[in-house]
This record gives sequence, C-alpha cells and structure tokens, in this order.
Amino acid sequence: MVNESHRVMLSKAICILGTALLCGCTKPVPKYGSNPAAGKTFTHDGVQLYYEVYGAGEPLLLVHGNGGNIGNLKAQIDHFRTRYKVIAMDSRDQGKSGDSPDKITY
Repeated sequence: MVNESHRVMLSKAICILGTALLCGCTKPVPKYGSNPAAGKTFTHDGVQLYYEVYGAGEPLLLVHGNGGNIGNLKAQIDHFRTRYKVIAMDSRDQGKSGDSPDKITY
C-alpha cells in the first residue's frame, strides 16, 4: 500500500528525472558495438577484427555467440566493467569485424 510520504517521494523523483531528461543533464549511455570512443581494430590472419574496451582491472575477454555482435553482450559488459577491463570483440564475419573467405570456426 502506498502512503502519502511514498507518493511525495515518487513525485519528487519523477520531477527530478523529467527535469534531467529535458535539460540533457543525463549521462549518455554508450551503444555497445558502435562506440567510437571505446572501439578499436586489429588485424589477424589478414582480417580486421573490431573490439571495444570498458572498465579497468584484470582483463576479461567477451566474445558473443554465432550470428551476434558486441551489442548482444550489454548485460555482461554493464556487470563486469565495474571490476574488470572488459574487452568485447566482434567475431570474424560478424558485427563490425571483417569478412574472409574461410569457414567460421572458434
């Protein structure tokens, strides 16, 4: 059951959030898989591979499943970036990584 003090607190929270959204005061959320500030590439066996780096600490490599991309790892990146240096990579022939004539294998 919601009492009057809960209603007041909820109203204040809505006003604060609404004001922040209207004035653009909220911090933009990165779009994983398409973040120029975090994105980099390297070349392996003639194929350019795309990856993004978030957080600090021990490195943790995340690779999505077949047919996916870095954007599919949003929940994992959000969780682990607070403790680790998360390196999220697009597999060959997927996401922003380059194509090759070879079969896709892990």
